[in-house]
Amino acid sequence: MPDKKKVAAVMAAVNAYIEEEANVAILPQKPVAVASMWQASGRQEIMQMSNLWQRRIVPLR
Repeated sequence: MPDKKKVAAVMAAVNAYIEEEANVAILPQKPVAVASMWQASGRQEIMQMSNLWQRRIVPLR
């Protein structure tokens, strides 16, 4: 029959591991960065001009 102290130590370790895993799941996640509308507009303008240059229909100002 196994030693009662060893069984108690194993059970304590298993319980500590389960509690630690439960606490990790509760931790808040990193906040998601919010995209700026100015950045999106600038990227869209750059992509549109690139597309126009590739099609060689850039309007001359």
